Amino acid sequence: MFERDSEDHSTKNALLYQDILRYGSEHPFSDGFRFTELANWLMDNNLEFYNYYTDSLGKVSKSNRVAQRRQRIQACIDNLVTLRLLYVEDHVEALRNKEKTNLYDFTIAGYLLAWLVRNARYEDSNKSNSREKTESSAVHNILDIVNSCASNIRFHGTAFITKLFQKCNESGRLSEVFTCFVQTFLATGSTLEVYDGLGLMRIFLGLEHLVVWLRLAGYRTFCDTVLELNEETKKILFFQLKLEIEQHYELDHSLARGGPDLVRESQGLQCSDLVAPSEEWEVRRISNINDYLKVTVPGSCYKCNSERVLQVDIENYIKIATTSRSLRSKIGKCVSCGGTVSALMYVHLMN
Repeated sequence: MFERDSEDHSTKNALLYQDILRYGSEHPFSDGFRFTELANWLMDNNLEFYNYYTDSLGKVSKSNRVAQRRQRIQACIDNLVTLRLLYVEDHVEALRNKEKTNLYDFTIAGYLLAWLVRNARYEDSNKSNSREKTESSAVHNILDIVNSCASNIRFHGTAFITKLFQKCNESGRLSEVFTCFVQTFLATGSTLEVYDGLGLMRIFLGLEHLVVWLRLAGYRTFCDTVLELNEETKKILFFQLKLEIEQHYELDHSLARGGPDLVRESQGLQCSDLVAPSEEWEVRRISNINDYLKVTVPGSCYKCNSERVLQVDIENYIKIATTSRSLRSKIGKCVSCGGTVSALMYVHLMN
């Protein structure tokens, strides 16, 4: 859906998927839509289809254009249903005859992604007035979806996310944050795996991958948001972040066992660059599992060439991870030689 070609342009199929989503943002359906309604719209609004039927092919009727593209469009629709972004709402009569046809509609996640795509597309627009209007509309609709869902969820991570989005919106950065989310974490090759619409909703409601928003919003906005949380929410928020970060080091532990040829191309990291958590890390992690203010971090000291495990204050960890420009960051001193202990930070590894 967000595949790029060798010149870093969206592929034709990616643009087709995105245009189907755009159809959702431009048509607030209450009664769903038929295949033909969507296909007719795509003939006029998808650049590939529109440009193809020009010159001598411009005489091809719209119904024949739709017939020629039916299989490809239907395949995209079927995939979007599998991804829980569309669903079959009903079976109704076709527009031209009384045969039964599917009536589709967008899921909540489908509408959310539709507005995310719409916002991201206009972020790079040169028409400033049109861009600002579209961004405002897109951000407003995304917030409406998130806040509407959040009102039915009693979860501390959700309370944090809604406040974080509010802070970003007040500073005028929320459109940029949403665009970066699409370009960074929904792009092909991202280390963040979003399998379907349900997974997307869980991220936007703060049920998982909270660290994503720390990277995008930044340390200052994170701190401003935390200040407005009550003590119980703050405690559970830090505990959720602690578990996410430590579970990530478990993931890299398993990756490091995969062999020396394993390469993370997006960061240029090889297995030899990753510090596999040791038995000491596992023991100290369990011993400190209930301390929500400390993260157990596997690091290394280059002075004495040894692995070291440190307990890092979680707020300090977040500050280092969101402000440092280096992949490896200093997290403390070696207890044996006094040298500097550094570690790969979770936020750095996410793209």
